[in-house]
Amino acid sequence: SARTTSSAIDRANQERLALTVLLATNSAVIDMSLNPDGDPQAVRAVLKNFLDSYPDLTGVFIMDAEGKSLVSTDPGMFRGKDYSFRPYWQRAIKGAANISQLSVSLDTKKAQIVYEAPVWQDGRVVSAVGVRSDASPVFALVDADKESQGPGTRGLLVDENGIRLYDSADLAKQFTAIVRPAAAVEQTILAGKQFGDKSTLEATDAQDLASGLEGASSSPFFTITEGGVAEYVAAAGLKSQTWTY
Repeated sequence: SARTTSSAIDRANQERLALTVLLATNSAVIDMSLNPDGDPQAVRAVLKNFLDSYPDLTGVFIMDAEGKSLVSTDPGMFRGKDYSFRPYWQRAIKGAANISQLSVSLDTKKAQIVYEAPVWQDGRVVSAVGVRSDASPVFALVDADKESQGPGTRGLLVDENGIRLYDSADLAKQFTAIVRPAAAVEQTILAGKQFGDKSTLEATDAQDLASGLEGASSSPFFTITEGGVAEYVAAAGLKSQTWTY
C-alpha cells in the first residue's frame, strides 16, 4: 500500500541520516575540519571505509564552513570546489542534519540523495559531512509496487513542487513536472541546480493528478484519467521528506 511504502522510504532515509550524524562525530573528521591543512590520510581512510560499507553510496565528503569541498572520496569533488548553493549544505552549516531533495549530481550526472550533518566542536559548527547515495534503495521500494495490486499498478514518488522523482511505469518521466509550476518556483529549482545544469524544466499537463495530489493530505484516495483510462490513486505523505508517494 502507499502508506507501507512511504513508511519504508522514511526508514531508509532516516537510517542513512543517522549514520551520517554518527560519522560527523568521528575524531578524524573533526580534526580535519579544525586543521584543513593537516595530513588527510586518516580521514580519507575513514570516509573510504564508510563508502565501501554501503553499495548505494557514491561519495562521502567534508565541506568547510564556506561550502567548499575539503576532503572527498570522489575525485570530481576536488578540494575547493564550491557547493555553497546546495540547500543541504546551507541547512547543515546552520546546525541542522538534513536530507536533500532527490536531485541530479553535478559530479556523477546521476540521481542522488545527500544526507548532510553538521560537524560540531565546542558548541559551534565547523564544517559539514555529507553522504551521497544513488537513491537505489528508494527506487527499489517504488519498483516493488509495480503490478503489486494487479495489472497496471505503479509506484510514483513526487516532491512538494509536483516533480516526478521516480515513476516505476515510465522512467522517461523522471524529473519532469506533473504540470508546470509557478515561474518563481521553477526559477528556484533551476537556480539550485536540483536537476543539473538544465536551463528549463520539462513538464506535462496532468491536471487531474496535480489536483488530486494537492488535496491528498485530506483526501488520499482519488481518481484520475490518463490517456482516456481511469486510474485509482492512493497517496501518502512522507515524514522524512516533503515527498508524496
